[in-house]
Amino acid sequence: TQVNVTIIAANGAVQSATATTDGAGNWSVEASNAIIEGEYTVNVSVTDSAGNTGTDSETGVIDTTAPSVTIDAPALT
Repeated sequence: TQVNVTIIAANGAVQSATATTDGAGNWSVEASNAIIEGEYTVNVSVTDSAGNTGTDSETGVIDTTAPSVTIDAPALT
C-alpha cells in the first residue's frame, strides 16, 4: 500500500513524500527539509493494491521555543 504525504507550511512552502506500509499497515516519512516553527497542514492519501483510496488532513503547530519562568518572591529576612 502506497502512502502520499504533503506538508504545507503557513508560508506556502510544500514538502511531499511517499511511503509504503509494512505488514501491519504502519508507515512513516521524514521531511526532506527542516521544518521551522509555525502552523502546518498535513495531507495524506493512501491507495491499496485494489486501487481503493482514502484521504485525511490534519493541522497543527510546531513550537520549539522553551517556556520561560519568573519567580517573584519577597526577600527573606
